[in-house]
Amino acid sequence: MVKRWAGPAYLFAVGMRDGATEATFTLAGMKGDDTLEVLDENRTIAATNGSFSDYFEPWAVHSLQVVAIFDNPPTVMEDW
Repeated sequence: MVKRWAGPAYLFAVGMRDGATEATFTLAGMKGDDTLEVLDENRTIAATNGSFSDYFEPWAVHSLQVVAIFDNPPTVMEDW
């Protein structure tokens, strides 16, 4: 799930399986390269042209903050 409120976007993801996995995400409308902050984990992830990958332990929940330039950014809370 991605939410945005007149600034950063936030991605909430869950590894919905009883095993480790790697997931690749692409955020529509994200221009260029950026760095995503993984909240409460003291790490970042590099994104290229709106795409990035993240590793999940079984049933892990990750919350990421995306401070990026988007095409047509919303001005109110919006689901993407």
